Amino acid sequence: MHISPVTIKDKKGREIILRSASEHDAGDLLRYPKITAAESSRLPYIRNTAAWESAEQC
Repeated sequence: MHISPVTIKDKKGREIILRSASEHDAGDLLRYPKITAAESSRLPYIRNTAAWESAEQC
C-alpha cells in the first residue's frame, strides 16, 4: 500500500512528514524490531523471528 506524503506540525511547531516506507528505509525497518525487543522484556517473541535474524546482518 502506498500513501501520499502528508505534512503535519507537532506541538512544538516542527514539521513531520508521514509517508510510505521506501526501499531506502529497509535497513531501518529491519533493525526496528531488534531495538524494540532490546528495550522491553515483554516482547520476547520478536527475538525468534526472521526479522531479528535479518536485523543481525544489517
